[in-house]
Amino acid sequence: MSIWWIGWDPTSVDDALGTLLVEEWGLRDAVATPLDGGMNSLTWTIRAPGASYVATWVPREETDLFAAGATAARLAARAGVLTGAPVPRREGSDLSPLGEGVVALLEHVPGAELAGETDEDAALMGEVLARVHRETRGQAARGALV
Repeated sequence: MSIWWIGWDPTSVDDALGTLLVEEWGLRDAVATPLDGGMNSLTWTIRAPGASYVATWVPREETDLFAAGATAARLAARAGVLTGAPVPRREGSDLSPLGEGVVALLEHVPGAELAGETDEDAALMGEVLARVHRETRGQAARGALV
């Protein structure tokens, strides 16, 4: 993934992320491996002893929507939907500043990535989205698109 738009080189992001994982989430001995994909973001698989996560970085101007998405993921997870909910930092918040943006550490959801290119993928995506809407009816994530 090209990260020219944040003005950082991958090495400095990876180094800063490793420090952040220890300071904010207490993850010593964690290994971060960059992922391709992320929509307007940078993502990493994080492997720590006994656990795995995904770290996601977004530019500062995306913070409000990112925070709303994290809240929505937490609400859906509380209802029993596997969402990749955020893992709170030691001080309790979901997001941590990093350079010109913010990072969230998310629970890893095992399984195969859905591309939405087949009828089966589209049907499963629709089923999960419908379930999230049913299970979180009447709850709100401040800053979310409505």
